[in-house]
Amino acid sequence: MNEAFRKARKQHHFDGTQRTCNTTALSLLPTLQQRLMALLDTEALTKSLKQRPDNKIEIWGQIKIASFTRTIAAVYSAALLMTTLRVQLNIIGGYMFLDSLASADDHEVNQDRLLAPLPLQKRYLALIEHLLGQGLEDLVHRVKTAVEKVVGSVSLKDQLSLGDVEKLIKELRREVEGHPTNGCLHPAQDCHLVQCALPTTTHQQVIALRCTASA
Repeated sequence: MNEAFRKARKQHHFDGTQRTCNTTALSLLPTLQQRLMALLDTEALTKSLKQRPDNKIEIWGQIKIASFTRTIAAVYSAALLMTTLRVQLNIIGGYMFLDSLASADDHEVNQDRLLAPLPLQKRYLALIEHLLGQGLEDLVHRVKTAVEKVVGSVSLKDQLSLGDVEKLIKELRREVEGHPTNGCLHPAQDCHLVQCALPTTTHQQVIALRCTASA
């Protein structure tokens, strides 16, 4: 195969993979948003305020925590979704490109010799279900714990400037992502965010892959 043609084909395949990454991520964002809203639903709290309860200050505090948590968790989860999908699809895309080259050289390629057969592609890409399920719950818990620590003491009557909000966000990031201590993460923050994106145990992998069991 002509080298120039091979390079052009490789670039075309790469560009197509990036478009697939974008369209796939966009198609999953509504699901991510729905699950995030379900985990941090403030509608019931808002309705209870209309009944003029005696503990309205407490309820407003709960709404504050939930709102901050939902906003911060949305940013983290969307970033994790985009990053994870891009890594997954580019890895699979690279193997598919090598398979396509082999197929071009040999029209009767043995399916057992493929680097990325279709069943393997399905099982690998199904791992993203972890982020949309248990991974998102773990992320929300992690973010909520940080929000309660950083924002919990902020009075509802305080008027926050842009600088104040920036400081809060920086502190929240330190709590969520970990405290640098002598070049290492704080012992309490030994769970990396990647564990929210992909299953790290055999049990989690089995759960994430169940959706392909009947495929």
